[in-house]
Amino acid sequence: MDTLIHGLRTGIEYGMAPFDALPAFWALTLLSAVSGAFMLWVVGKTTPQRRVEIARSRMASAIYEMRLFLDSPGRIVRSQARMLAWSFAYIGYMLPAFVILTLPLGLLFVHMEARYGQGPLPTGVPIVIAVSMEPGADLSSVAPGEPPAGVRVTAPPLRVLDEGRVLLRAVIDQPGTHALPVRVGDAVVEKRLVADPAATEMNPERCRGTCLLASYGDEAPLPGALGVASIAVEHPAADQAWVPLGMPWWAYWLLVATVAALALRRPMNVTL
Repeated sequence: MDTLIHGLRTGIEYGMAPFDALPAFWALTLLSAVSGAFMLWVVGKTTPQRRVEIARSRMASAIYEMRLFLDSPGRIVRSQARMLAWSFAYIGYMLPAFVILTLPLGLLFVHMEARYGQGPLPTGVPIVIAVSMEPGADLSSVAPGEPPAGVRVTAPPLRVLDEGRVLLRAVIDQPGTHALPVRVGDAVVEKRLVADPAATEMNPERCRGTCLLASYGDEAPLPGALGVASIAVEHPAADQAWVPLGMPWWAYWLLVATVAALALRRPMNVTL
């Protein structure tokens, strides 16, 4: 399962690589437009387009009927009932597309959040690396390894037994991307610490299992035999002053994707 999910996410990374060469605003704008076109294509392929068109026209006719017969309460009630019935039918016709889009858009979101929503780790101040262990794992076996140049471990491990976590405190002295080793018994795993302001992608969490579907970053899955569920470090929020109208990046993504889908619905012959 880990290999399959990681392979899928690696494919998304390759697909996003060309956009990483662009300024953030243009990369996000183009990704949003492509997202809208992709969503529209999925809708066109997975929904009964003729039935969707009929449902839309019947909803519109019910609305017009309510406006035309304001002096007939019975007619208005029947029109409202028809509008609700056709609204439910419309949602039912569109539901397969929504379900199919959940996974690719969800994965795309976490890759975009790692680029546009997360900022680099700070330098010169303490950061906490949280090592979450699986139930029953030995927390006493977890300790920091020899840190790389530019990183200092500043405190002994803090083991939170009731939470199954080991907290490591460190300070990054030099900007850049560093690999911090974590010892688990005789084995060693690494956690990438991104403190490079020029980095295109942050890596807040390295994990395994279904966590890979929602974790930010592109690090390889953790080995399954060590009993480590995840290794995470909290990144600050990225500066999003470049996003128009002061909105968060994901709101701009949804806005542009929606506009692109509406603009392309006739050229692509898709009814929404």
